[in-house]
Amino acid sequence: MFIRIPQDADTSHSTMARSFSERFSKLQSGKTRVAFYYDYPDRSTFRYRVENIIKALDLHCEDISSAHFHFEEIEHLNQVVDKCDVLVLARARYTSLLEIAIRRAQRAGKPVLFDVDDLVFDPIYIPMIMDTSNVDMKSANTWDYWFSYVGRVGHTLKLCDRATVTNDYLADKVRAFCGKDVHVIPNTVSDEEMAHAHAIIQSKRANKYARNKFINIGYFSGPPSHDKDFRIASDALLTHMRKNLNVNLTLVGYLTLDEEFSNLAGRVRRLGMQTEIDLLTQIAGCEINIAPLQINNFTNCKSELKFFEAAIVGTFSLLSPSFTFKKAAKESQGAHLVPEADWYDAIGNTIELISSNPSRYVDMIEASCKYSEKNFSSRVLYQAARGAYLA
Repeated sequence: MFIRIPQDADTSHSTMARSFSERFSKLQSGKTRVAFYYDYPDRSTFRYRVENIIKALDLHCEDISSAHFHFEEIEHLNQVVDKCDVLVLARARYTSLLEIAIRRAQRAGKPVLFDVDDLVFDPIYIPMIMDTSNVDMKSANTWDYWFSYVGRVGHTLKLCDRATVTNDYLADKVRAFCGKDVHVIPNTVSDEEMAHAHAIIQSKRANKYARNKFINIGYFSGPPSHDKDFRIASDALLTHMRKNLNVNLTLVGYLTLDEEFSNLAGRVRRLGMQTEIDLLTQIAGCEINIAPLQINNFTNCKSELKFFEAAIVGTFSLLSPSFTFKKAAKESQGAHLVPEADWYDAIGNTIELISSNPSRYVDMIEASCKYSEKNFSSRVLYQAARGAYLA
């Protein structure tokens, strides 16, 4: 396990904490005004697709002002539309009031963009989504939920003028669904996260990547929908933990763990959902980050965030060969792709690499870190967002 990891970081005030009047005033402060709508602010999609973009525009662009609004303020949305120049609906579910706001903006010649970060707009993929997400496919209520959710998202998308997405694979799915013009705005980290990550990687470098005698493998899952993904690697991971008493496991998020792991007393550390800063700290303590995925149309639309969040804090990743992971591994030369049948060998080879060739291991960490700092910064996010909104 890596040691001497910085724990503290300064964080800016979240855009989520401002009142409607403060956000509405902020929206009107710039030459070009971009209003974001997201149903219910959270720490997942909202964080990457709204809050981080607003922060990037605030930091890097003096002529664009932006603010977010949500479902509980939807009665004020027409007022927002009248004051904005661009309206961005992030993964928004259809309502009649939302359609009124969309039509109002379009009649005024204001572009309306739909942002989506997942394949959750085309009903043809619902059985795949449900199966991949490990939900109860025997429940009528579950089917009703998913057809309602995807149907409403898809209908809102069709009403908009163009779309923004996280990667080229997802862009192709949007074009096939509705024929809209699509721009890619990648997921990135905020400047606060990058500053904390920089402090971590600088500390690792200064301490020559100091470690204790243990090798810590991390899986950072988030919601319980990743149970089936983890099971792809769990048997291989369990075998190596039984074989190597110095290999420990850190799990963050809501994951259903096989009973066999309960026999590894004291070597499995489970943590609940973390703040973005605390998550980076937890990842930084691990030598190996694993990101197993079922490979299909749904998962190929996922972004590479599980790669770059590990890379910027100097943690090596083993990745399933999804669309974005393949691109990141190839371009960075700092991560390994693992086909579904090869997790045992991949984990074993990485453990051996850490022990027998630490300089090569560090070289790969450095390569992935430098690649991610260049490609997943707030400046990259600002440039992509500005290009999409002002097109």
